[in-house]
Amino acid sequence: MVVYWKGKISAGVRLNTPVMAHDLYPTILEMAGIDSYKSVQKIDGQSIVRLLTEGSKCVAKAVKEGKITNQKQANAFVIDKEISGIDPQREVLSHYPHQWKPYQLHDIDYLSSLRKGDWKIVYRHREQTLELYNITEDITERKDLSAQYPDKLAEMADALTAQLEGYDALLPTFRATGERIPMPNQLIK
Repeated sequence: MVVYWKGKISAGVRLNTPVMAHDLYPTILEMAGIDSYKSVQKIDGQSIVRLLTEGSKCVAKAVKEGKITNQKQANAFVIDKEISGIDPQREVLSHYPHQWKPYQLHDIDYLSSLRKGDWKIVYRHREQTLELYNITEDITERKDLSAQYPDKLAEMADALTAQLEGYDALLPTFRATGERIPMPNQLIK
C-alpha cells in the first residue's frame, strides 16, 4: 500500500508493520475527523493513522541516524506499539474460500493464511494441506517449514482456526457430500 499525506507522513519511508484491509475504514474515519459514528457491524480493524504519522517519523529518524541503510535492515526494523498504536506481532488474516477469476490463481484462490510476527501459515483448501513459513528469513515463501516445526505449525493452525471461527468464516464444501472442509487445526495429526 502506498500512502501520501502531505505534511503528515514522512516522505520516502517504508513501514513494515502488518496492516490489513480491515484497517482502512477506521483509518479513513480518523483522517476525516469522525470520532462519533454508528456502524451496523463490528469494526474489525484498527486505525493506522499513528502508524502512518508517528511510525513514518520513527523510520525517517532511523534512516537519518544510519540505522537503516539497506532493504534487509528496513524489512527487519520494528516500530514499537507505543509509537504506532499497532502491535507489530498482531495476527493478520487473509481468507479467500472461492475463485476470484475464471482461471486458477494458485496463491489466492481457495486458501486461508495467518501471519503472526515472523511466521505465516497457509491453508490450501482444495489440497487440505498446511504450509508454514518464516517470512523474515524466506519472504518469497519458497521453503515450507511445516515438517521441521510441528509445534509451531500446531500453534499457528490453532490461531488460524480461532480467527476463522471468530468471524464465522465460510469454508468450501465437498460437492458430493455437502460437508464443509475441515478447519486447519483438524488437519494436525
